[in-house]
Amino acid sequence: MATQNQTIALYSRKSRFTGKGESIGNQVELCKEYVRLHFGEQAAEQLVIYEDEGFSGGNFVGVR
Repeated sequence: MATQNQTIALYSRKSRFTGKGESIGNQVELCKEYVRLHFGEQAAEQLVIYEDEGFSGGNFVGVR
């Protein structure tokens, strides 16, 4: 159970756009529902969300 001093972060990733139902938006909503059920509404509203759509190892530019 999360306490007041804890943060729940969500990282949603889709390596390529396909136009199918597995969009980042769907992933985020499913994860928010999980957090609501297990940690409560307040925790779901305070989620830190990171989204990464359309990037994969094939188009990643590393820093040297």
